[in-house]
Amino acid sequence: MIGSRGAVLIAVGVVLGAGLTGPALATPDGASGSRAGVPGIESTPDPDNSASAPPEQPVITGVVEGDGELTVTWDPPDGDAPTSYTVWVGGEVPDSGCDEIPAGTHTCTVDTGLENETSYAVEVAANHTGTEPAYSQAWWATPRNTQVTVPGAPTLHDIGVDGDTLTLTWDAPGDDGGLAILGYTVTTVRSGDDHPVPCEQPQGRTSTTCTITGTAGVGYTATVTAWNSEGEGPASNEKTATVAAGRPGPPTALVAVDGRAVTVSWTPHGTGGAPIQGYLVTVHREGQPGPVPCAGQQGQGEWSSLYTGSSCTFTGVPGATYTASVKARNSVGTSDLAGTGTGTVPALAGPHDVAATPGNATATVTWTAITPATGITGYTVTYTREGGQAQTAQVPGAAAHSRELTGLENGATYSVTVKAVLGEGTVRDSAAVPVTPSAPATIPDTAPEPDDALSAPAGATTPEPGGTITVSGTGFAPNSRVELVIYSSPRSLGTATTAADGSFSRAVVIPSSLSGSHTVTSFGVDPDGDPRVLALGITVAAVTLAAAADDSGLAATGAPIATILLTGVLLIAGGAGTRVAAGGAASGRPDRG
Repeated sequence: MIGSRGAVLIAVGVVLGAGLTGPALATPDGASGSRAGVPGIESTPDPDNSASAPPEQPVITGVVEGDGELTVTWDPPDGDAPTSYTVWVGGEVPDSGCDEIPAGTHTCTVDTGLENETSYAVEVAANHTGTEPAYSQAWWATPRNTQVTVPGAPTLHDIGVDGDTLTLTWDAPGDDGGLAILGYTVTTVRSGDDHPVPCEQPQGRTSTTCTITGTAGVGYTATVTAWNSEGEGPASNEKTATVAAGRPGPPTALVAVDGRAVTVSWTPHGTGGAPIQGYLVTVHREGQPGPVPCAGQQGQGEWSSLYTGSSCTFTGVPGATYTASVKARNSVGTSDLAGTGTGTVPALAGPHDVAATPGNATATVTWTAITPATGITGYTVTYTREGGQAQTAQVPGAAAHSRELTGLENGATYSVTVKAVLGEGTVRDSAAVPVTPSAPATIPDTAPEPDDALSAPAGATTPEPGGTITVSGTGFAPNSRVELVIYSSPRSLGTATTAADGSFSRAVVIPSSLSGSHTVTSFGVDPDGDPRVLALGITVAAVTLAAAADDSGLAATGAPIATILLTGVLLIAGGAGTRVAAGGAASGRPDRG
C-alpha cells in the first residue's frame, strides 16, 4: 500500500510543480522533486495548495510546521466512521506514533524522519476494515526551526607554514544557528601594517581550509567566521604564523653610458625577510681579465666589499664593452643572479671646429681640444693630397690645438683630419676639411682680362667713397686664398679664404679718395691649380677736395678733380701776369742815376 501511495504522491508533486522551481522536495523513494507552483507553506488550509476531499474522505484543516516536525489536524469524513487514521508524509509513514490513530483522535505530530527546510506532501488516510483507505487532500508543509540564528564561531587550528605558503584549517561551528552553513570568511592581515591578505579556498567557500602565499620574514594573523542565511557569526580564535626569512631576491642590473661615463645601477627585488646588508657588484671589460673598479657608496669593516647605495660609476675606455652583474646579500645569504647589464662606450670622436688656413706652400690647422682629456696624450693631423698618399704630423699634449703643415704644393688641394692619441681605446677622425695652399698672386699694374665676373647685391655697385661693398666669387680651389684688388692703379682690398665648394663672399671697403669708374678684381687659383681672375665694375660717387687731400695715394678720375685742377691753373696764370705787369712798370721808372 505504501509503494502505490508513493507513486500517486509523485504524480501529484509533478502536476503541482510543472514548469516552476523551488526548494527540494522529499518523495516516497527518497529522490528529490520540486515543490514548484506551491505558494508559501502556511498552517491553515489554502485552496491554491490543498485540494478539496470528497465527503467520504477526511479533510486536513491545518499543519503546524515545527523544528523537525509537522503537527497535522483534520476533520473526520462525513460518511461511515473509520476504524483508525494514518498520517502519510512524503508518501511514507515516518512516525509509527501517527499510524493506527484511534478514530476519535483528529490530530497527530510527526517528529521522526523529517528534515528542516525540506517540503513534504502530507495526507491523512481514513482506514476501514475490508476496504481501501480513503485519503484526504494533499497538504504541502516544511519543517523548520523557528528559532534560527547566525552560526557560532569556528575553531581555527595552528597555521601550517611550508616555505612561503601558509595553510589555514578550521572546524565548523558546533552551532549552525539552525540553518545550513553557506560559507566562511577568512580575515588575514600582515603583521605590522594590518594589510589584508587574501586566503584562497580552492575547494569552494564552504570548505574549511585555505592557503596564503606569504613574504619571507613577515608574520600573519588570521581569524575565521561562518555565515548562514541569517548572517555572519562571531570570529574564531586568533592564530599567528611567520614565514621564515630567506635569501633576498636577485636585483636587476643596468649599465648606462654617457660619453665616456659609465654608470652601473641596480633595482632590488625583495629582501628575503631580512634587511639587505649590501650588494656585490662585478664589472668586466670584454676581452680583458680581471674586474673593473667602480666608484660608489660602500660599507665599512667586514662589509667594505659591499655597495650600500644603488649605483656606481667609472670612466670607460672608448670602444670597449662592459658587462655588470649584481647580487644582494642579507643575514641568510646571497641572492641568485638575475642577469647582467651590458653597455658599450662609443669610440672617441675627433675634435670639433677643425679648420685649415692656406698659406704659401703651407696650411695652419686648428681645432678645439677634447675635454675631458682622460687618457689623451696628443693629436695626429693627417693630410692627403688628391690622388696622393696620406701624411701625418704628430702634435704632443692633451691641450694641443694647432699645427702648421709645411712643404705643401701650391695649387694642390689637401684633405685634412685630426684625431686624438689615446693610451688605449678606439678613436675616430674628425670630419675632413679641404685646404689649397697657393703662392701670393702677382698683381699686374693694369687690370687683366677676367675669366668670369664677381657678383654683388643689386644696387651695390655704386658705393660712396669709404663705403662697403660685398663681392662674391666661385670656381676657385676649395679652402684657398683669394686676393682682392681695386683698379685703376692697383690697391689691395684684403684677402678671402674660399669654402669647401670654392666660393667666397667678402665685404671690402672702397678707399675714400676714389670716385668715378673702377674695377674690383680677385686673384686666386682654380681646382686644377691654374690662376683664376674675376672682376666687377663699380662707379664711386664724386670725392670731395678734403678727401682727395686726405688720400692721395691713388689717382682720382672724373670731372670734379679736373675742375679743381683747371681752377688752379687759372689762378697760377693770373698771378704770373700780375708779376709781369709789375716788372714792366718797374723797368719804366726813370733812372736816378
